[in-house]
Amino acid sequence: MTDETTESNSVISLLSRKWVKVFLLVFFAFSTFFVNNSILRPDLMEVRNLVTAHEMVTDGNWVVTTMNGQYRFEKPPLPTWVAAGVELVFGDSLSMQRAATGVMGLLLAFFLYLFARRITSSRSTGLVAALMLLTCYNVVLQGRTATWDIYCHAFMLGAVYFLYKALYHPARFSNFLLAGVMMGLSFMSKGPVAILAMLLPAVIALLVWRVPDMRGRWLSIAGALLLAVVLGGWWYAYIYLRVPDAVSAIVQKETTSWVDHNVRPWWYYWRFFLESGIWAPLLVYVIVRSIKGWKSEPAATRIGLVWTLAGVVLMSLFPEKKMRYLMPLMVPCCLLMASWVSGHWQARTVRRLVGVVCCLFVLFEWLFFPLFKHFFGYDERAGLSELRTLVQQDSTYKVCYVDQEEHIFRIDMVYHLMHKVETCPSEALDGYLAQSGTPVLLLLPKDFDLAVITLPEGAALSDVGTYDDNNLPSTDKHYNTSLVNRAVTFTPAVTN
Repeated sequence: MTDETTESNSVISLLSRKWVKVFLLVFFAFSTFFVNNSILRPDLMEVRNLVTAHEMVTDGNWVVTTMNGQYRFEKPPLPTWVAAGVELVFGDSLSMQRAATGVMGLLLAFFLYLFARRITSSRSTGLVAALMLLTCYNVVLQGRTATWDIYCHAFMLGAVYFLYKALYHPARFSNFLLAGVMMGLSFMSKGPVAILAMLLPAVIALLVWRVPDMRGRWLSIAGALLLAVVLGGWWYAYIYLRVPDAVSAIVQKETTSWVDHNVRPWWYYWRFFLESGIWAPLLVYVIVRSIKGWKSEPAATRIGLVWTLAGVVLMSLFPEKKMRYLMPLMVPCCLLMASWVSGHWQARTVRRLVGVVCCLFVLFEWLFFPLFKHFFGYDERAGLSELRTLVQQDSTYKVCYVDQEEHIFRIDMVYHLMHKVETCPSEALDGYLAQSGTPVLLLLPKDFDLAVITLPEGAALSDVGTYDDNNLPSTDKHYNTSLVNRAVTFTPAVTN
């Protein structure tokens, strides 16, 4: 036996140990979701979630949720409760907010590991699938932002896993119970989104593979569904009974958005494979090869292929389409790739491929990603976050955003200040200040002429400075003038 063979056998023996696989999974998940996770600036979805969480903490709006003082029922509150809990413990820490989301990313990878291991009877294939998932572009991006998506899909993948165990292994009510809990938690994270994007394609794939024996299982399924409805629906029922008019208006708005907002042609998702990032060429190759060799492929490959294609078709049925919606599709894609390469390539080739990619990825996350910080935001600019202390030092302080053409209110302002922001048309500003009675921070267009403001007797204005929250240079075509604000403080007359 050669030294190379002996060394290879030693590596295989080490990797075959369960604790080593768990360690690798946790380590790569830590590198994917936790390391340098505060470099990217918060996007619009993240801002909405964190503003709502902040108002839970400061105003006590834990169930009847608000954003900038207005009802916020578009999304259920489970991820926002987590964000509010993080704020209570760690304060205003974007890194810790994203770390909580990273835990859900780890849970997503862990459920894929368990599911792939069950389907293939191979821990190594499960580990390969999970590591591929942890290095997919879309998953990395969603796991580094404190939003809802990864919550609902991680819980729903858990539901798929427990449902598979309940239907294709000796029936245990505990598996049906856990499947129901996971479905309910997914629904409380982002409504029915994961049912279409994760659960239904997975069920179709499992049924195409093999129809389970349903004898003695129907009552347990009914119990699981009832539990899912109760756990996932109680908040919707409560707020509807509490504020029915507001709920009806938001339902109408969301329904309209599904058919009128971000409408794309049905073939828009044809490039779904690009969301896997570095794995895209391999994914295309494996899909083609799996279709050609369908009859001879193992169960996991066929399940992954049907799950992937069914997911693309089902998600393409809805007019509203965004590439970030494809994140749950990366789960069956990684299952498909891991199963196929493990069954068709030598074990050493698979280990080297996955090992090299993962090591390069970790090296980038730990060492090189911070070097790209300049490309993700202009930190040398003064942003509105520098005014948080000013507006939070006095509970009577108000913040007023003055609307004008090309100076339109954005929810980002509320996040940067961590303070509610009122809006006022420029032509009504005199009346607003006359009735204020408290100090006000005015957010004005950059070139606003203060001389046009008629102040109440004894009141005063003080220029604070100009603040720019753009991530782009002023020469860029996407530079947004609404993110440039001239901050001026209004002090009312002192009354005896």
